[in-house]
Amino acid sequence: MKKSRREKEELKKEIHYNNLMTKKVGKLLKTYSFISVVFALLTFWGFSNMNDPFLKVSNNVRGVLKWIFLVIFLVTLVISVLSFISHRNSKKQLLELIKELDS
Repeated sequence: MKKSRREKEELKKEIHYNNLMTKKVGKLLKTYSFISVVFALLTFWGFSNMNDPFLKVSNNVRGVLKWIFLVIFLVTLVISVLSFISHRNSKKQLLELIKELDS
């Protein structure tokens, strides 16, 4: 079925908007993945009993920090996974819209 000019313009606007949102979700994915890696390293530091000569932290403070780092790591990991799924689905939807425009 042939689309009218108005329908094609609306579809182009929707494709443009979806493309912008896909890019934003991609940036969000990169950001939260990086934050997740940073907190994974901090969590590892908290649970290992490494004694750093340049960073002297008491065991009580380290005990509290390791659990805080673990919770933040898990939250950012969940957000990263959800962002990845959203980004992948958004790209699929965008390709379907482009195919619809071409036909």
